[in-house]
This record gives sequence, C-alpha cells and structure tokens, in this order.
Amino acid sequence: MLVTGANGQLGSELQVSSKKLKHHFYFTDIDELGLPDISAIQQFFQENEISVCTNCAAYTAVDQSENDIKNATTINVSTVKNLAEVFGLNNMVLLHISTDYVFDGNKCRPYVETDKAKPINVYGQRKHEGEIQALRKNNATKIIRTSWLYSSFGTNFVKTMLRVGREKDSLNFREMPYA
Repeated sequence: MLVTGANGQLGSELQVSSKKLKHHFYFTDIDELGLPDISAIQQFFQENEISVCTNCAAYTAVDQSENDIKNATTINVSTVKNLAEVFGLNNMVLLHISTDYVFDGNKCRPYVETDKAKPINVYGQRKHEGEIQALRKNNATKIIRTSWLYSSFGTNFVKTMLRVGREKDSLNFREMPYA
C-alpha cells in the first residue's frame, strides 16, 4: 500500500499503526514522490508493488488557501487527479481523504454521502474539485470525508485546547484559538 502525505498528522499516525500489521507499506510525501507529477507517480507505481493508495497528502491550511490558491489547487486537485488516473489505469483503489469543508455547515442534521456539496471557501472548493477528479479518473476511488483530525503529531484543535487549558484558568468561546 502506498500512503501519500506520510509526514502529516494522519500519515504519521498510519506509519505508527502500520508497524503492527503484516502488510508492506510505502510511505511518501509530496517531495519524495514528486507529486503532482503524473510521470513520477507512474514510475513509482511501476517500480514498486502497490495495490492500493491512501492519499493523505493535502493542503490543509484553510485560511492560507484563500491567498495561496495555486498551491491549494496543485495539491488538492492536480495531485488527486493524477493519483486517481494512475491507479485507475491499473484498476487499483484510491482511498482519498477529504473534508467536511465541502459542505457549507448550514444543515441542521448530519450530512450524508449523497448531500450536495456546497463549499464556502477556497479550501472546501479545491477539496471538492479533487473529489470530482478522483471519481472521474478512477471508478475504484473511495472518499472519506473527515472533520477535525487530531493526533500526537502536528498542530491540531485538541492539542491547542490542552495548551490553552494549561495557560488559562478559564476558556471564553470568543477567545478560543483554533490551532
């Protein structure tokens, strides 16, 4: 199994978890694999025995994506499209990790897979475009939409709240930093 985004929160946790499994994993990050270069992806695929790709690679800086549209598009759309194309041509599964930011958050009930996407920012738009490309390029694509990731790696909401809790006697909703 190929895991992209190996140095991020989810990829790092998968590296730890994989040590308990008997399967062989290839953990790569954007620079190592040459993402989003489709020829680099094809070469890596041909040189290694891979049956599934779990794509954890993502531009996740939600606020920064408003001003860094080029990188958000490259990572969240072009890379996903190219991974899907290579794995689709070889009849292999692409497991793509996406986000609940593809929705506007105005629904009064939990979202389900069939709800229409309605992103309200560049991050959500690019993640949704990546989903569309992945599904178009590979019929075996599976998409997992998640919201808050937390782990022992990187910066995340849980770690931020624990830090703020140690620094302050009380938390005020209006003053909460969001990682």
